[in-house]
Amino acid sequence: MGDGTAIGWQEATARLTAEKERAEAATRIVKRFGDPADRASAEITYAEGKAESDAVVAALAVALAQREPPESLESLQQRLARALAARETLTALARDQIEAAAAREGAKDLDWAAVTAVAANLLPALQAAVAALWNRREEADALARKTTATQLDAARWADFASLEAT
Repeated sequence: MGDGTAIGWQEATARLTAEKERAEAATRIVKRFGDPADRASAEITYAEGKAESDAVVAALAVALAQREPPESLESLQQRLARALAARETLTALARDQIEAAAAREGAKDLDWAAVTAVAANLLPALQAAVAALWNRREEADALARKTTATQLDAARWADFASLEAT
C-alpha cells in the first residue's frame, strides 16, 4: 500500500513509466555485456516483469475507461510487486555486467549503496501510484481519461527483442 498520500493520475503514470525505463535500461546493459546465459536469464525475467506490469496497466486502463474495478487494489499491488522484483533482478544482472566490464578495464569498483537505497523505496512509491490510479479513477472527465489512457499505454514495457544493446 502507499504512505497514504494521494497522488494524481499524472504522477502515478509517471512512476509506472519510470519503472519501465529502469527495466529497459537494465535489459539493454545485460544484452550488451552479458554472455548467452545471462541474456537468456534476462529475457525470462524481463518477460515475467513485463507480463505483470502490462497486467497492471491494462487493469488500470479498463478501470479508467469503464469506471469499474476489474480487480482488487491488493491484486494490482501484488502484480506490481512481482514486476518490481523482476526489474530488481534485471538491475542486479546489469550491475554484475557493469562491474565485470569495469574489472576487465581496470576501473575501480562501483559504489552501489545509493542505488540500493533508492531501490528500497521503489515498491512503496509504485504501490502508492497504483493506489492513486485506482482510487481516483472516478474523478477524470473524458479528455483526462483519454490522456491518462495514452500515458498508461506508454508505461507498457517494450518487447524484449526490440531492446537494442547499449
